[in-house]
Amino acid sequence: MCMIAMDFTDARKHADGERLIRLYKFLLLFFMGAGKTQYADQSFRLLAQVHCLLSPRLAHELTWCRFVNNKGLPDSNIEPDREMEHNNRSTKDMTRAFHGHVTNKSIDRVSRSTYKLEKILKQYDVTSGVRNKSGKHDDKLEQDVKDIDSLAVHLHQEEIFTSKPGRRYNAFTSVPRNWISSQIDPLELQVWMKDHLRKLAAKNMFKRYTSP
Repeated sequence: MCMIAMDFTDARKHADGERLIRLYKFLLLFFMGAGKTQYADQSFRLLAQVHCLLSPRLAHELTWCRFVNNKGLPDSNIEPDREMEHNNRSTKDMTRAFHGHVTNKSIDRVSRSTYKLEKILKQYDVTSGVRNKSGKHDDKLEQDVKDIDSLAVHLHQEEIFTSKPGRRYNAFTSVPRNWISSQIDPLELQVWMKDHLRKLAAKNMFKRYTSP
């Protein structure tokens, strides 16, 4: 699960929509096994739209139009809702200057000027040589690098990605070898997916694509 979460984060950073859709297939199983039904419903809804409910054009748009990049770097993409949260924070900071005397007119003025003010502030930082923290941990200590290399060599020697019958951790004897298969009944999952697909297809908002 940790590797899937890291892969999901990397796919989001690089705006790899196709990989995200592929990862949602795995996440759906984890959500079902953990009893997170709402997350499972939304994951299945997304997969159903991309693979069968939407037209090819809309499915392509849903797959790839999921990212915002304000830095122009290949690994600096974020979700649109996170970008909206950033904009909302800037708007809230500006409205504090009214000290509670907020009107519809002032809110409208702040909303219209937030983007331009943020652009002016960023340009001022660039011309003034102000460097903002990127939030990334790029400066690894030399000892950390040695520890990571040593661990990688050890894992390679143990052939952790090679299937060996009977191999398991002594400290985790109660943990099943395949957690998903121990939590999910394939037949029940199939019935659940078919039922949800019928309910989604019955909605007017999803019109099946038919070629002329």
